[in-house]
Amino acid sequence: MTVSSDGPRNYRMQYKNALGAASFDLTFEGLHDPFDPHDPDQNPLLEHDRASSDDARKGDEWENGHFEVKGRIRGELELRGKTYQVESYEGMDHSWGPRTEIGTRSVSWVSINFGEDFAMHMAVPMRIERGQVFYDKIRFGYVVDQGEVHGLVDGTIQAERVDMLAFSNHVTATDVRGKKYEFFGSAIAGHPWYTFNPSHVCYQSLFRYERGSAVGYGEMGDIFGLDYMAERMSRHGRLK
Repeated sequence: MTVSSDGPRNYRMQYKNALGAASFDLTFEGLHDPFDPHDPDQNPLLEHDRASSDDARKGDEWENGHFEVKGRIRGELELRGKTYQVESYEGMDHSWGPRTEIGTRSVSWVSINFGEDFAMHMAVPMRIERGQVFYDKIRFGYVVDQGEVHGLVDGTIQAERVDMLAFSNHVTATDVRGKKYEFFGSAIAGHPWYTFNPSHVCYQSLFRYERGSAVGYGEMGDIFGLDYMAERMSRHGRLK
């Protein structure tokens, strides 16, 4: 991956599978300056978040430098001999600094995208109780409304799931202007993603949303530390 002179807004991502199964050449063009959840001028929930800094579900992956940005993705994907043209909108994030790679995290990464007109991101802590997943109030988030970024002051998620994969959700949010949002999403794809980090698994679903006559899409990734899950869902878990 390369960063353009406009970084950290713009990127070019290239990949080629060693066995020839897949390759892509994609550009990401940021729609706004990145959102920094550690900047009190951008994140109105920062002080509230710091008050619960001892919550092990948050981990420290986002604590030593992190940003979120919405953008337009264009390029080409080749998958097992078939070529696809890519034209979409999504969010990306980037973290840096030291991290303690232990499996205590339990947080949802939510992205909703309606092109250049509107997008929303939320980070929401989760908890497992008696085998069921529940979402707490938002940790941080923002909307991009007609090119302007506004931090969120409130947000909630409810979801129905099969096993651990969400297949429908209900998302609400309120930004610093007092403007309220509500979305009902239906999953059109999903899979458990065992990431580069062996202490976590992300159960991610691609959701379809409607906003008036517009249709949008976005990922909802429920990120669990394997130790967090094992304590609550395995036969030997102590917190079932």
